[in-house]
Amino acid sequence: LVAAYLFGLAHVSGLSNVAHPVLRAVTINGIAGVVLGSIYWWRGLELGILTHMVAIATVYIVVPLFL
Repeated sequence: LVAAYLFGLAHVSGLSNVAHPVLRAVTINGIAGVVLGSIYWWRGLELGILTHMVAIATVYIVVPLFL
């Protein structure tokens, strides 16, 4: 859980124009950190990295296509 918290804090800098950027980054990215940590624990580093890449591509490329 500490690693997930730090993962969330690492993503605060991109949220300067939203309400409560630290709380939002720690909550959303902390949940993602727990999920990615579980994938790393059970399936290995490669799948954890691949899952993170797919999540980033989805958030920054696929979602804006529908907005």
